Amino acid sequence: MKIVTDSATDTGLLHDSYTDANITIVPLRVNLGETSYQDGIDIEPDQFYVELEKSDVLPVTSQPSAGEFAKVYRKIAKKDPDILSIHISSGLSGTVNSALAAVKMVPEANVTIVDTKTLSAAAGWQVWVLFGLYGAYYGVAEGISRALVADVAPPQLRGTAYGLYNGAVGLAALPASLIAGLLWQGVGPWPGLGPAAPFYFGSALAVLAAILLWAWNRPSPQSQTR
Repeated sequence: MKIVTDSATDTGLLHDSYTDANITIVPLRVNLGETSYQDGIDIEPDQFYVELEKSDVLPVTSQPSAGEFAKVYRKIAKKDPDILSIHISSGLSGTVNSALAAVKMVPEANVTIVDTKTLSAAAGWQVWVLFGLYGAYYGVAEGISRALVADVAPPQLRGTAYGLYNGAVGLAALPASLIAGLLWQGVGPWPGLGPAAPFYFGSALAVLAAILLWAWNRPSPQSQTR
């Protein structure tokens, strides 16, 4: 999973290693007089305040367009279709709406939009906390799945088993993304069930998988009597 956010969350100001953490920041535009800047790209905070003192007008910001978000999602989806997109409060900016519009333009990506309901450092901390939680989840889940493959496969076939496992995970990603999109946004006249539906569906499948795994590993009555 990759994380996308906007420059209004000030994620880059809280920690300068956001690029190493695979966090992509989409810049808002800052309009100062007749000049338009991309926040964090064309102008940095220190330079902005210098220009602000020289200007006779107050600055105005504008959210990234849906096309800009779609370009970012499309590029990321080529490597990883699962994207967590975290943004400034929808009550303060139209950024969330632009991101939601972009999701419909990139069906190959499985994008989850998070409205932080705040801005600046408070929103940036949410980005880093969610990144840390995902890292912990991935470390636990990935280790358990690999351990299960190692337990099930004979020692001489573990390399092949790991290859088949990773291949199956990759192949399952496409139908999983399609099902998530259908449940969320529907198809044709059916409007779908909303953004929470894919998570409930995934939870139900996880419970079903746990039950099947338990039934598969449960000792048979004959083995218990011996």
